[in-house]
Amino acid sequence: MSNENRKRVEEIYAQQRNYIVIGLTGRHGSGCSTICSILEDGLYDPNDYLGSSNTQDITNNDRDQEIILNFMNSNMVKFDVIRVRDILTMFILEEPGAFYCLLKECKEEKSEDNINALKEEFFRYFRENGEALLGKEEEELKQRSDLFAQAQSIEDINQGGDPNDFLDLPAPEEVSAQSTALPGETSSETVAEGGNQSAVAMPNFENPFVVVAKKWSSLWEALTKDFEEFIRQINQEQWKLLTKDLGGVSDLIRKYLLEKCSAKAPTIVFQRVGNMVRTFGKLVNDPENQQEVPEKMHSVAERIHILIKILRRKDIIKDQLCENPAGDKKKNNVHVVIDSIKNVFEANYLRARYDSFFLVALTLDDQQRFRRLKLGKKMLREHIDFIDVREQPSLAKRVWKKKKPEEKEYEDLFGRGDFGKMYRKSYEADSYMFNLQDVDGCIQNADILINNSGTKEQLKLTIMRYISLMLHPGLVPPTQDEVCMQIAQAAKLNSGCISRQVGAVVSDMYGNILSVGWNDPAATQGNECISCIRRSVKKLFQKEDTMAYSFYELFDKDFQCHFRERVRDMVSRIVEEIKSDGSKNVSGILVSDMTEEQLLQAIDIYVAKELKGLPLAYCFKDIYTDMIGERNQVHTRAQHGEEKAMENCDKSRCSGGTLYTTSSSCELCAKKALGYNIRRIVYIEPYSGITNQHILGHQVRQGVQVVYNGTTRTESMKIELFTGATQRAYTHLYTSFFPLKDELSLRGINYKTTKK
Repeated sequence: MSNENRKRVEEIYAQQRNYIVIGLTGRHGSGCSTICSILEDGLYDPNDYLGSSNTQDITNNDRDQEIILNFMNSNMVKFDVIRVRDILTMFILEEPGAFYCLLKECKEEKSEDNINALKEEFFRYFRENGEALLGKEEEELKQRSDLFAQAQSIEDINQGGDPNDFLDLPAPEEVSAQSTALPGETSSETVAEGGNQSAVAMPNFENPFVVVAKKWSSLWEALTKDFEEFIRQINQEQWKLLTKDLGGVSDLIRKYLLEKCSAKAPTIVFQRVGNMVRTFGKLVNDPENQQEVPEKMHSVAERIHILIKILRRKDIIKDQLCENPAGDKKKNNVHVVIDSIKNVFEANYLRARYDSFFLVALTLDDQQRFRRLKLGKKMLREHIDFIDVREQPSLAKRVWKKKKPEEKEYEDLFGRGDFGKMYRKSYEADSYMFNLQDVDGCIQNADILINNSGTKEQLKLTIMRYISLMLHPGLVPPTQDEVCMQIAQAAKLNSGCISRQVGAVVSDMYGNILSVGWNDPAATQGNECISCIRRSVKKLFQKEDTMAYSFYELFDKDFQCHFRERVRDMVSRIVEEIKSDGSKNVSGILVSDMTEEQLLQAIDIYVAKELKGLPLAYCFKDIYTDMIGERNQVHTRAQHGEEKAMENCDKSRCSGGTLYTTSSSCELCAKKALGYNIRRIVYIEPYSGITNQHILGHQVRQGVQVVYNGTTRTESMKIELFTGATQRAYTHLYTSFFPLKDELSLRGINYKTTKK
């Protein structure tokens, strides 16, 4: 019976291991590609680490690590890699003409370049470096390369085809039939007609980019027409295109951009391709004049989903193609890692379709990241800043607000031409979070965060921990940091702030939780905390529910005047969207002539029809700072989460403890943490400001005074990016299917004496 139970247990875990989809995210240079290579090549060999701990000073972390390594030694898995860059290459192959326009903007420092010149350069590069995509023999490749070195330009070969489309090139057989020959040579027709018999026949000038583009067009048509039929009929060439050639073209485009443009060019180009695809669903020649297509925002994620579906059938396809090793009958297991997701709604799209999808964010201190990019990729600081501002729309939005559209600095930052205008349009319409890369949003919504500031060996150990928990939930308990941060994440949901929810936990030096806090207005004695989400524009306008609003908001003449002006401005922007049905008193009336009753009616109609009943809350700080013309966080109604957490605990017990916060501390909270002798601050989301450099920088070096077992000592304060599982992943990874004692029993392990 124990053998049957063992099989049942294995079947349960087999279902768990059926699908594992990992999406990687992080800022440029954080290490996503490194993790992909580790998971793809299986370089995380547990035998390299077993027995490496110092037995004289073993910690719980060491004990957990040993469990994980032993487990992974028996349950090693390798992953298929889906690169988002390869997905974007699909769109490049489908619209090459628009891609050349994009290239021109990337080489904007060379104003003399035109589309034809870029095509010629791009053509030659692929012709010289991309023949391997066509599967030619090495000797033939060398011969063709030598011949090509003498060849005429693309304009001669292509007979002046349409500069907006490579696919107007003649077919290979047509080229062979033309009289065009190499310089000093005659064509095959000349030979046939009795010309110079020593002449070499015209080589076949098929371009790998064109060949792959044509193949891809045919494959994509068959794939989208009938997916199941495509899987049944797939051939070797199509499989090679999906698994090898597509990535090969992507790599060649990247190498071309590195060699012919700049170190930042590959990232910038693929950034722009992705942004355009999310905006329009394809590449376009003139993005400024194109109408955005909201339903196309998931275009990249949809294709990732299709590739996962194909990989789901990988073993079946290999059987059909006779590529599976003899006796290998394993099917239907999908272990996929995606490099790399840069838009949070793409992650949400995949999360909704795969219960076993985990978004893993790689975080890294900026200085360390800059150093790695400088040494590894020879990138300059301005290159990194140029990329970063496009990966962080919230940062870009602030920069955009500070600069006038016509200023040169604006163009230097966001790009000239149509693409710079496309960015500007996204910021003006507030659609940037949907259309553009948003790495900060991805990090904030990640299931697992990994601080990649250590060595590659440490990174491998961290990866093994979370892979083992995906395979066997509850294998080890969560770390102390994970426990505290999960409580902080849960605490932030209590916040009624309509801008940013922040949760915080304070623990002592032993890891005991002392207090919890979240950002919200303070509750006065005998009164409830009234969060901003519970306050409405309409109620303040009518001066109802007066307990929810301050005396200043209700009766200050300047504030009331400014508030009502802003309400009228808001109504003026939305009144055109209000339908006439049911709103006879509103339609056809100028906003300036509306009575208060009509203004409120207009708001009610808009809330019902357009906001779908969402509460029309407002932020006091926004109204007030707009009125006085300056921004200052002290004008917020809410206490910060860290501030509340520290106020709610015994200060004497905080000494040497840790402050966990979902968002790194502002200057005010950092100063309070120093006053409480907190030794360590652990955070997820970076907060813009000078806290680390200004408030904590000196203390990080000098340390804080800590009393330990009656002895006072100085310990250096640490500010650390969080590593661990959080939110849904925390529950998913640490909830066991069985108590371990029960599972061991089901597998035949029982320590009780067998009664005879």
